[in-house]
Amino acid sequence: MSACPHFLSRRLPCWSPLLTLAFLAVVPLASHAQDIYVTSYNDGTAEYDMTGAQVGGFSIPSGITAVALSGTNVYASNQNGDSLGSYDATTGAATSDFTPLPGTFGLAVSGNILYVGDNNGTVAEYAATTGSAINTSFITGLSDGPFSLTLSGNDLYVSTGGGGTVEEYDATTGDQIMAFTSPGGLNDPGGMALYGNDLFIANYDGGSVGEYDATTGDTIDASLITGLSYPEGLAVSGTDLFVVQNGGSKVSEYNATDGSAINTLFIDGIPNPQFIAITPVAIPEPASCGLLAMALGLIGGARSFRRPS
Repeated sequence: MSACPHFLSRRLPCWSPLLTLAFLAVVPLASHAQDIYVTSYNDGTAEYDMTGAQVGGFSIPSGITAVALSGTNVYASNQNGDSLGSYDATTGAATSDFTPLPGTFGLAVSGNILYVGDNNGTVAEYAATTGSAINTSFITGLSDGPFSLTLSGNDLYVSTGGGGTVEEYDATTGDQIMAFTSPGGLNDPGGMALYGNDLFIANYDGGSVGEYDATTGDTIDASLITGLSYPEGLAVSGTDLFVVQNGGSKVSEYNATDGSAINTLFIDGIPNPQFIAITPVAIPEPASCGLLAMALGLIGGARSFRRPS
């Protein structure tokens, strides 16, 4: 290994360029901040950061009852106009190449498939990029709703609201896998969120959030969180569970592990809030991880190098 130039030798070790390589590999990992989108039937949909502060520049008109995220798009359904649109996640501007769809409650997106509930017992499939129909009768015959949709891998969970059940379907075929309810029945189940293999369900009329095994439907804790005012939308980020309280005009934050309160006024003063969506944590690109590992390996090798005596 050649010696460092004399004007650098007192300031930087010979392997300092490798530190630069490692730094450049790490930089992309911290380049994405999470955002929270909360729907308000009265005031439309607003964007917030992870401290609960509202982010300016984003706005979708009132009447929104469901929201889902995919990449740089926000999908939102409007109960007033019985329509669903695609919007830019930064500005709220309508996406020009997306054809508005019918749909009032229940949204979920996976890849280029957008699952849409029509509040008449049906879930339809559309292309997420264009809005073109794939299968408008993907799931039919629901007892009520669908009120909310959520995905876990190839499993699609559907809450039926007044039907009192949550049903699980194959997200590819639409075949039912199972229907489950807690002892005594779910009380107007609405929003849902997944935390590992645990499925949280908001009981709108029951003022509570229950926890269930997402695979078997077994009850883990039917009263994980109680004393809520018409809980509707749910979302999980890390170990935090966010609950939209429609009757309390607020979003509250809880520990997803034990249901203990973290901040019951995480976002306050939202008129008639309904649903919530949070951008996922950015996952490092494989190339970045490989570059970082290579750089750190080279640094380790440089540190262990000894000039022969």
